[in-house]
Amino acid sequence: MKKYQNKQVTLYQADCLKLLKTLADDSVDLIATDPPYFRVKGDAWDNQWADKNAFFDWLDDVLVEFARVLKPNGSLYLFAGPHLATEVEGVVSRRFNVLNHIIWRKKNGRHLGCCKESLRKYFPQTEHKTKGVFSGRQHFQD
Repeated sequence: MKKYQNKQVTLYQADCLKLLKTLADDSVDLIATDPPYFRVKGDAWDNQWADKNAFFDWLDDVLVEFARVLKPNGSLYLFAGPHLATEVEGVVSRRFNVLNHIIWRKKNGRHLGCCKESLRKYFPQTEHKTKGVFSGRQHFQD
């Protein structure tokens, strides 16, 4: 785990589920996260799930921990790949009150990879983020 800290901010680079379990309830003001996009990159970390459902199960496990550690007035910004952004926002909305769907316009789209499926897709010119706030454990927990 890598950690950067000064008087105003603490940043971590680590396996999020392992790190989140070490944090106290209601202890985080802001979560800005760029989780794997699911099979966009050729790297093992983006291809570790058997299928899309397994990926969304993992993401929901992460969101449960986010909801636990985020302060009641905190915010979550979660990046999502364009091919699953709508579904990711749906999963986020089960645990958080989604306030905004932010689209980041890129000057030049970039190629998604070199597999046949990627070659059949348009080059993405945007990247999606979901801004959510946690507004009460009773309403959003299972």
